[in-house]
Amino acid sequence: MVWYAPIASSVGLQRNTFAANGATTFGGGLASVSDCGASVVAAGDTHVANYAGWAGGAMAVVQLASSSSGLGFCRNGSAPVWEGATATNNTAGYFGGSLFVAPGAAANVRGLVASGEMAGSSGSGSAGSGGSIAALNCTFLTVTDSSIRGSTAVRSGGGVLASGCGWVVLERTEVVKCAAGAAGGGVHLAAPGLVAAATMPVAVSVSASSGSSSSSSNASEAGDTSAYGRVVLSGVTLAGNRAGGSSSGTGTGNGSGSGSSSSSGGYIPRGGGLFVEGQLLAVAVSASDLSSLSNSAALGSALASTQRCNVSVAAAALAASFLAGAINTSNAPVSGSR
Repeated sequence: MVWYAPIASSVGLQRNTFAANGATTFGGGLASVSDCGASVVAAGDTHVANYAGWAGGAMAVVQLASSSSGLGFCRNGSAPVWEGATATNNTAGYFGGSLFVAPGAAANVRGLVASGEMAGSSGSGSAGSGGSIAALNCTFLTVTDSSIRGSTAVRSGGGVLASGCGWVVLERTEVVKCAAGAAGGGVHLAAPGLVAAATMPVAVSVSASSGSSSSSSNASEAGDTSAYGRVVLSGVTLAGNRAGGSSSGTGTGNGSGSGSSSSSGGYIPRGGGLFVEGQLLAVAVSASDLSSLSNSAALGSALASTQRCNVSVAAAALAASFLAGAINTSNAPVSGSR
């Protein structure tokens, strides 16, 4: 179902059931396409076993702005609301088993209960990120009072992937027993320009004026100066998540077992609970539980990050050797002098 809301309109869906639907590109159950400024609310819906060949197995959110590239960046703070939804066993070929937030769009997710979701398929190879929620180069994403359990991503972000977004807030939300094949068993946060550009399998453009598609990528808007991403995790629980191991698209997502020491291509799985990637990303964590005892990965059972501090040359060399597999964990540097 494609649901279009023009500017200055107010559109709502309430207590609907979307089951066993499919879409070739995005929005297996529902695709919300709205102009900036429209009021869009989906409340109390149930999404079961829907499939999207590209992104948003249960629901996809697209916002249209005046832009030569089609998808633009809504600057007025408007965002569709997905509230009180139940999502079970939905699948996307590449991004967001439950929800996909398109480049330039925004979404407020409240009270979501998601389980058994999956991103990745046999046709997508080693791709597949954001087992339940995936947001790429979005304006903002908020997820509050929600539960994500047993979701799986073939690549990264077993529960949630947020890449290149201006603002991301996860509040009073649990991500439990999710799994990813490479990084971020629970949550993967990436700075602008990293993951979205590297893993975008299909170039999609939706024109507000003509509705036609083009081959241009909409990962960023020309002239946009928002170089930094900002993330707040408050009252978040990440438990029983796994990076590495057997997250190969089977959809088990049970978070059990330990992350393996290496994966295909020599990449060492990292960030069992949380993986933070890229320097241009500010992350604040408050009153949250990222237990290293229940999350698992070869590198950083609770948290792994690529962000660098100023360290000595010797410490940097040791860290590089460790990541390359040249030395064992007993020789890995703990800290370095400036």
